[in-house]
Amino acid sequence: MNMECQSTRLPGLDGLRGVSILLVLMLHSVWYQHLHLPDHAVKIINQATFPLGTFGVPIFFVISGFLITYLLLREEARNGKISLKGFWVRRFFRIVPPVAIYVSCVGVYAYYAGVGVTTKDFLAVLFFFRNLVGGVEITAHFWSLSLEEQFYLFWPLALFFAPRPWRLKAAIFLLAAFPVMRIVSVVWLLPSQHVFVMNLVRFDFILMGCVLALLWKAHGYIALSRMTGDKLFISGSILIVAAWWLSFQSRLFPCFGNMTTLSDVLQQELITLQLGMGVCAIMIALATNSTQLLGGKLLNFPLLSGIGAISYSLYLWQQFFFFAPNLPHFMMYLPVRMVCSLGVAAASYYFVERPFTRLRHKIGSTGGK
Repeated sequence: MNMECQSTRLPGLDGLRGVSILLVLMLHSVWYQHLHLPDHAVKIINQATFPLGTFGVPIFFVISGFLITYLLLREEARNGKISLKGFWVRRFFRIVPPVAIYVSCVGVYAYYAGVGVTTKDFLAVLFFFRNLVGGVEITAHFWSLSLEEQFYLFWPLALFFAPRPWRLKAAIFLLAAFPVMRIVSVVWLLPSQHVFVMNLVRFDFILMGCVLALLWKAHGYIALSRMTGDKLFISGSILIVAAWWLSFQSRLFPCFGNMTTLSDVLQQELITLQLGMGVCAIMIALATNSTQLLGGKLLNFPLLSGIGAISYSLYLWQQFFFFAPNLPHFMMYLPVRMVCSLGVAAASYYFVERPFTRLRHKIGSTGGK
């Protein structure tokens, strides 16, 4: 939920982020319950749209891994090396200021509204281990940001220290190792231990994006023909539909950590593979500007790209307006919640994200994320 391409913005990826955050909003808003439909209609819509809503964050992960790796490799090509200090400084100014504002506002609201937010909730958010502990609903979405920050502690180190010919091989090895660990854990560990492992090693989608960037770099950032790009876009779309269908049939969802049988884990791994490969195929078609299909044009639509630009702040704030307890009665209406989420996210983007973006470019001026 926090990807940026600085001065070199790759085509369509802001739009893809826009789709991702809209999927999250669709999932969290439970919009169909506000339409006063018959119970059987609500059940059918829920069964069809819930799996699709769970695809939002994994799509963000793939984009994040791709862009960060792409930018680090571009920095290395330009400067001869990757600046670890520069990366982590830029990362800090990218991620922490909006989080600090959100946590401060939640703290003030919790105090005056009598919401039971504990010290552990705040610590889990501020130190990025919310994916490993429980807590209140208005901080639950930090599981994904925590997972990202844990991954980006070691990924730049891997790129910095690994010999260049071994990077792609090492990334593919890691990509294969994480599902193996989850499969082994469900067979050998107690259920509670297995759930912890599931939550701890859900780096697959980020790594898929990393592998894609390494592959693209290995081939010299080649431009694809329109025919190839169109085929990639269609193939990716088919894979995503296949992942949705399997998720719809099995009621298993990517990134959920409560799978406790071998059959469930294997099906979830297949959903992960289909979805990740599908997003990668679409993303490379967009990044190389090699598709003229309607889907590609829609992902470059300015409104969708604008939503994608504020997607990080929107991801942070939508959780509050959809899940905070004891909100005023008028906040129960879905249009009000949507308007508040979008309005506060836009304010966060223009008055927090962008000023700190300029600051981080000055401090960590070697380029990259």
